[in-house]
Amino acid sequence: MRLITNPFKIHILYFILLLTSCQTEQVQWIEGLNKASKGSNNPGNPSELDKQLAYINKYPKDTLRNFNLLEKTITTAIDDENEELAYKLIVLSLKNYPDIVFESAFFNIINNFYRSILKEEDTAEWISGIVKDKWGKDKKTAYFMTKYNNINKENLNIISYQHGEQLVNMAKIHSLFFPDKEESALFLWRSYEIMRKMGSEKEALGLLDLIHLRHKKWENIKGVKKEREELIQRNKRAKWNDKGKLPIDINTKDQTPVS
Repeated sequence: MRLITNPFKIHILYFILLLTSCQTEQVQWIEGLNKASKGSNNPGNPSELDKQLAYINKYPKDTLRNFNLLEKTITTAIDDENEELAYKLIVLSLKNYPDIVFESAFFNIINNFYRSILKEEDTAEWISGIVKDKWGKDKKTAYFMTKYNNINKENLNIISYQHGEQLVNMAKIHSLFFPDKEESALFLWRSYEIMRKMGSEKEALGLLDLIHLRHKKWENIKGVKKEREELIQRNKRAKWNDKGKLPIDINTKDQTPVS
């Protein structure tokens, strides 16, 4: 039997101490979160929220605890009527843990958020169809394209713009749920077309960025890159043209020259 050398024993001891130290640090974080939660009258205050998000970022593999933290923070944001924070936390949750949507508690939270808070019935039906009814590719594509075609037929008004925003949300949600699915890139592209049609250049560029970031293997990714470059150049030219316009002096433009 081969004897374990002293240097090897030292390495094992160092590894054990390091592992114990990491575990102790995580336990201290958890105890701090629990203590802060018990001692706070408002569990949604910024300092506690920062601690919770820091823990999620530091220990991403503590999935069950992080699910509970995210559900708690989103619920608190909704109760505080902080729609923007709730939306950002939902997106963060889906980005870090796409499978969290299949947890019944989390599904109920975001379904209620889109249906009751944002009043986006189409988006809520989309989430429900994907998660609860488990729509296949054909069903999802048919539902999405029906909304897309209806918006294309509408006049450019407030109602159609609201529908366009919902289409964008639907595309973004599908991309978060299914980052590897080809139709995710297609839905984002169709949403991009709607935003361009409605003159929302910033949102349109954001959608191209999402395709470029999340769906690099899409068969039409070269076309996306080309479109993105052209859109950026058009925006630069538009800004330059606006700067180049001479301002009109409203006070003197109609005055008759003094002889």
